[in-house]
Amino acid sequence: MENNNTSHLQSMAPFLKAQANSSKSVANIHVALAELIDNSLDAGAKTIKISSKKNDTTFDLFVCDDGEGRNKRELRRAFQYGGSNKPATSRSQFGTLGVGLNSSAGYLATGKLEIYSKTKSCTKINYGSFDIAKMRVNINSNAWDHLYSFETIDRRDIEVPLVEHFLSDVESGTIVILRNMSKLKCGTKRQFDREIITNER
Repeated sequence: MENNNTSHLQSMAPFLKAQANSSKSVANIHVALAELIDNSLDAGAKTIKISSKKNDTTFDLFVCDDGEGRNKRELRRAFQYGGSNKPATSRSQFGTLGVGLNSSAGYLATGKLEIYSKTKSCTKINYGSFDIAKMRVNINSNAWDHLYSFETIDRRDIEVPLVEHFLSDVESGTIVILRNMSKLKCGTKRQFDREIITNER
């Protein structure tokens, strides 16, 4: 397991307050989820699976796709507010400003944003996480090094069965996990499932 916590973090630090406030611009859960799905479509995904899993307090959301995946540099860039791996002038892609993922995660979840991703050329899985809960405790803090985490891991070492099984079945792909979905925004797992998770692409 290769840990890359200190890499690329300093350039992210000045954007924490903007990232915390950006979720206020999201209209509702449908808009937030559409942003996540747009990212999968932009990655060329033919299959997008959305599922939820109950935890001790609320529930977690999983968005899985079989798109082209992200390498280590692209994954770190995806976590940076305002960062994007898409051409700014692209007309064929849904989002290019790099604010959709951050805003949507901050709107929907109160715990963590986690991403597992692999490309066709990768033999290992690229993993990144951002601690939304810690960010919101003090958005003016400079303790940004405790908020981000990046690792390169073997697929067999993944401790989340849904993630391990999905990534073993695709050549490339990405799984976005939102931990502790907001009860205020999303309701209970049953309410969310009834309103949102009706079918799979």
